[in-house]
Amino acid sequence: SEPNVTIYGAYSQKMSYSEGDIANLANFSNFHGVRLIPEIDVPAHAGAGYGWTADAGLGDVVVCHQNSDPWGDQALEPPSGQLDPTNENTYKILSNIYSDVASGFST
Repeated sequence: SEPNVTIYGAYSQKMSYSEGDIANLANFSNFHGVRLIPEIDVPAHAGAGYGWTADAGLGDVVVCHQNSDPWGDQALEPPSGQLDPTNENTYKILSNIYSDVASGFST
């Protein structure tokens, strides 16, 4: 439901998971008795994936981020940027992401 996060945030299209990929991983892990635990790296390291929000009319949902190198001036690990808890749209986007993730890991 928030494809721009992946479009803007993944290092490449090959470095993200489709819904089908998640379903296959979940089925594989269930079959082999392995618990599959998703990770969503928030609120930090969010600069790259949320750069589209201002243009979409949602305001800036990321603070402490600059599109410049070296990133080491802004964060311990790339990318810099933290989600802005004062922007209500931050919570709407996260709710959509968490709902999508929860539906893929419902077993």
